[in-house]
Amino acid sequence: MKTNITEAILLLVLAFSSVSAYSLPKNESIGSGTVVKDSSISASTEGNFSAIGNSSVNAGVSGKNSYIKDSNISSNVTGTVNAVNSRVNLGVKVDGAAIENSNISANTNVGAVNAVNSNVSTGVELSGAKNSSIRSNVDVGSINAANSTVNIGTVKGYADDKKVSTNVGVGSVNAVNKSVNIGNVNLGGGMGGNSRVFNDKESSAGATNIGNVNVQSNTVKEVNVSVGDSGGNVAEKIKARHMSKVYSDKGGVDASGTKHVYVSDKDAKNAEKGGGDAGNVTVGRGDRNVKKVDMFVDK
Repeated sequence: MKTNITEAILLLVLAFSSVSAYSLPKNESIGSGTVVKDSSISASTEGNFSAIGNSSVNAGVSGKNSYIKDSNISSNVTGTVNAVNSRVNLGVKVDGAAIENSNISANTNVGAVNAVNSNVSTGVELSGAKNSSIRSNVDVGSINAANSTVNIGTVKGYADDKKVSTNVGVGSVNAVNKSVNIGNVNLGGGMGGNSRVFNDKESSAGATNIGNVNVQSNTVKEVNVSVGDSGGNVAEKIKARHMSKVYSDKGGVDASGTKHVYVSDKDAKNAEKGGGDAGNVTVGRGDRNVKKVDMFVDK
């Protein structure tokens, strides 16, 4: 795998050195057809973004055909992205979404993303949000992907009266001809169905799914996903490990309706190595016991 990744990235570097890069359009805060009322929308993009051929890189905030009301939407993207025939989305993308009375924020500090014929998404993708607070904080050293789909700390799908936060701090992710999904949250379908972990038909050998939460029940009002103990999450890690053990006989659900999920570093590494699953949770439509999901992936 390391050899393939090295060759892919080497070809990427050679391509950028021998071919003139297509200039990227400025990050688009609000697209056409969007109605904005009493909203604050901000985008801050910093770094070197390059795209060649049919590649597409979206950095910042995009709100095409969206209805936004009394909302604060902010995106902060820092890092370097190299893409060849790839789609890379960093920040907040709300195409076709209706957002009302919501606070949506995405802070992405990736360092370097190298993608060849790949789809890499970090941030927030929504197709409808109402009375919701959604936050995604991604800090990943380097992502190398060749012919792969990589989703890290992405909140996808429909949100209604839910509070969602994802905090991802992972070292490096290498993917060759496989799908890697880490710390994704799917809220009642929508775009989340495009993620391999949420689509049984696309689930196949070689896919790595770690710490993903699929919410189908309206009873769940809050989802918190943390990957890695960066940012002083040691106490959160200890709590998640303890609570998951204490309520293991109840599926990790305590008396308040909070489902505690802890994925050990060993289980996470085994899933990455073998292309398997670790700590993925689905709260079905008929589940009325779970009101909150706390997920911690130790890495």
